[in-house]
Amino acid sequence: MAAFGDFGYLPDEARAGIQHTNQSPIKIVSTRFTAHKVEIVLAAQKPGLVLIPLSYYLLWRACADGQSTRLRRADYAFQAPSSGRTKVTVVYENYQWYWDIAVSSLALCTCLAAWF
Repeated sequence: MAAFGDFGYLPDEARAGIQHTNQSPIKIVSTRFTAHKVEIVLAAQKPGLVLIPLSYYLLWRACADGQSTRLRRADYAFQAPSSGRTKVTVVYENYQWYWDIAVSSLALCTCLAAWF
């Protein structure tokens, strides 16, 4: 495990592909948290990692200034997207949920049709 800034740790498998290894100051300008989306505006002089206090899950996707970036598991519980840019967006994309709603709705309509 490697130290991650002042307070976090990255598992060894999450360290692969990280090019910036020196700590760089990153100032959070603004944040916006909703149920399925996190937007963070940063002021960073150099690329760095940002620790986001969300449970790590494969369906979260990260973008930095509109370009897809990799999420890494940090502290075995949180996420750390790479960012040297000004706006980081993390979105929960569960397209399976839409399929589940469609199948459930069809089953409900079939049951209602059979009832009447």
